[in-house]
Amino acid sequence: SDVYKRQIEKTMNVKISCTGSGWASAAFSGKADPDEMIRKYDDILESVLKAGAKGVILDVRRLEGRISKVDMHFLITAMSGFRDNCVKVALLEKDGRGGNFNNRLIINTAYNRNIEFEVFREEREAEKWLSG
Repeated sequence: SDVYKRQIEKTMNVKISCTGSGWASAAFSGKADPDEMIRKYDDILESVLKAGAKGVILDVRRLEGRISKVDMHFLITAMSGFRDNCVKVALLEKDGRGGNFNNRLIINTAYNRNIEFEVFREEREAEKWLSG
């Protein structure tokens, strides 16, 4: 039915994996939904802590659509659990998204909340930062 089809189109998924290399990865896909991303933070953090990881890569390269700057601000402020557990957060963003997450306001928001947060376009660079 059309209702079921619309629900599928609005679905955002996250696949959490722990590499054993000191960090975990959370790969988001589907329709960008900031509220759903925030709800997934607890699951991601739990997986990171269970694995004994000290960092996480939030991979948003497969998200469809845009996230507003206001929503991005709330996404960062909701990361207090990562801060409280000394977990570094590397956000992987694909080229062509307009550099939303690399906005100075977003970076400053993380900095002002003592969240170790950086934005990367290349996975290797994110891994290098998490290793340091």
